Amino acid sequence: MATDEDESDPKRLCADESMNLADDLPNGEQSQENYACQDCLRRLDVSRTRTLQLASKEYLEKSICIMSSDTFAPPESFKDFGQFQQNYRILQEQMQATEGELNSVPICHDENCELNAAKRANEANVNQPNTSKNKINFIPSPKRKTAWKNIKADKTQTPQIELSNPFSLLNEINETAEQGTQQIANKTMPPINLKYSDEYEKMLESVQLTCGNTTNKLSNGFIKIFTENIDQYNRVQSHLKQQGYDYYLVRPRENRPIKAVIKILSLHHDPERVKNLFNYSWFLCYQSNQINPI
Repeated sequence: MATDEDESDPKRLCADESMNLADDLPNGEQSQENYACQDCLRRLDVSRTRTLQLASKEYLEKSICIMSSDTFAPPESFKDFGQFQQNYRILQEQMQATEGELNSVPICHDENCELNAAKRANEANVNQPNTSKNKINFIPSPKRKTAWKNIKADKTQTPQIELSNPFSLLNEINETAEQGTQQIANKTMPPINLKYSDEYEKMLESVQLTCGNTTNKLSNGFIKIFTENIDQYNRVQSHLKQQGYDYYLVRPRENRPIKAVIKILSLHHDPERVKNLFNYSWFLCYQSNQINPI
């Protein structure tokens, strides 16, 4: 039989009842400790999708490269080669859409959001230790008495070693590189080769009146017209074309094709496979030829 003291004791909650207390919280609300705004959650989800797309892209690129570089079997003989190419093109379009969606997510300004990048940066600056690399709010310690150390150092004084940094000129080179880029580009502008004729004085005079002063040199039956900048280069070319003068252009060195020779290949190797392999590797291949040994 229960006594009066037992009846006055508070009731004890069992484990199930204590766990059911969490169900009484309103749905759709996050606790203040784990709060994140909708923009940050969306950015996190899109970033996760982009990471998975990058992994898929790397897998498809390696698979296509392996199939295309097989010496004993053409890439069309693999049953998944066409499907991999189609998936690769679709994945590129999806990655562009994902990148655009990620850039369209607005910046978070919610101070209570745990994923707020600006808030985390401020907290990191406040919590940084006072080290030699971080001199913000750094309070130096008072100097100690080092008179006896100075006296001892004078007796055993060693000659100073001169230090020099051979890479110190790189900073000056980088600063002047941007200033001289335009001048170098103008000096290396390829000339316009105008065919020499008896009326060359009239032709050069019309070019000067229309396009400004140019530097002209005669070489191998052609007059080389050197311009000062790209705008004058285009004007001279357009003027010569309108007047019907005979001329030809030399492509810049950076736009000229490069000849690549691949040795130790089978005599039955298809040159088109080499061309396709270069195209899959983001190199534009104009022509692929097979040279038989003499």
